[in-house]
Amino acid sequence: MTKIKFIASACGFGYGYMEGTELECSDAMAEEMVELGVAIKVKISPPKPAILPEDFPMRHVLVQYGIETLAELRNYSTVEMLTELKGIGRRSAEAILERLKEIDAK
Repeated sequence: MTKIKFIASACGFGYGYMEGTELECSDAMAEEMVELGVAIKVKISPPKPAILPEDFPMRHVLVQYGIETLAELRNYSTVEMLTELKGIGRRSAEAILERLKEIDAK
């Protein structure tokens, strides 16, 4: 798959794409549109990691330990692992894991 952006209308070539439209399409279609001069290839950006929300329990402590994303936090999957971090007690660890479950359930 290739992402392209139309820099001109492709209507005259049998396509209904207007200037400014972005589209992920097959590599063959992308090449055709580029060769026709109506599109350019656009780099597909990887998704940004989900950062810890500002109101996340004990966020300030987690960030001090370099845990800034939900993916990084998932490496600390038990109360015992979290309580090894200075500043996080059992109740805080339970609150962190509960909030993580809530986020994952959405």
